[in-house]
Amino acid sequence: MKIAAEVHSGIAEIRYPPGADAHTLLIDLSRNLTHVHDADIVITGNRITGSVASGEFCFHDNHYRIYFALETEERPHLAGTFDEAKVSEGSHDAKGPRVGGYLVFTTDTETLHLKVGISYVSAHNAAMNLEKEIPGWDFEKVHNDAQAAWSAVLDHAVVEGGGESQRRVFYTAMYHSLLHPTVFNDVNGEYVGFDEKVHRLAAGHNQYANLSGWDIYRSQVQLIGLLFPDVAVTLRSRW
Repeated sequence: MKIAAEVHSGIAEIRYPPGADAHTLLIDLSRNLTHVHDADIVITGNRITGSVASGEFCFHDNHYRIYFALETEERPHLAGTFDEAKVSEGSHDAKGPRVGGYLVFTTDTETLHLKVGISYVSAHNAAMNLEKEIPGWDFEKVHNDAQAAWSAVLDHAVVEGGGESQRRVFYTAMYHSLLHPTVFNDVNGEYVGFDEKVHRLAAGHNQYANLSGWDIYRSQVQLIGLLFPDVAVTLRSRW
């Protein structure tokens, strides 16, 4: 399996082992690292849309709903949905905290190409993000663009001295420290505020989220402020 990502979307190539009776893609919406309150899924040919409502990280009363739009380049032979009680072959939609869906491809499909976009606003915006960021199926372009974007970010810090392995440790740690915060708004500037209403940013601005509460004020905030002041200034009211 190969994967590559844009800001709001990702693309993957999945190679199935030879000799399998059927090649199946399973989309299980019931599992995450916290608690799933609700979910829904709609299958239309080679496109799947839906959402998952979750939250309560570290037992806090925080909730959110994330929407997705998934598309495969190959058309499935069969499709269906499932929940904790049954599998419904031929079903194209389901709703509930333990639902999911599946696509079955013929054994001629040795490699499955899929891409998915996400949004915190709507499934329509998730599809829009995907179309804007990954309009085609050029995996290498997405991979190379992501590599170039991260190289540009890591180039904000230039270190000298030490050995190659030590510099690798430094840049690996820097990469990990910059995985968050993430862009919360969609490509059209829309995002959901704390009032649970949809707002729109001015062009060229971003709203950030997914800020850890675990001691980020000790060093991560300072690192972002030092290397990326334009990002840090948008976070000052949250930190």
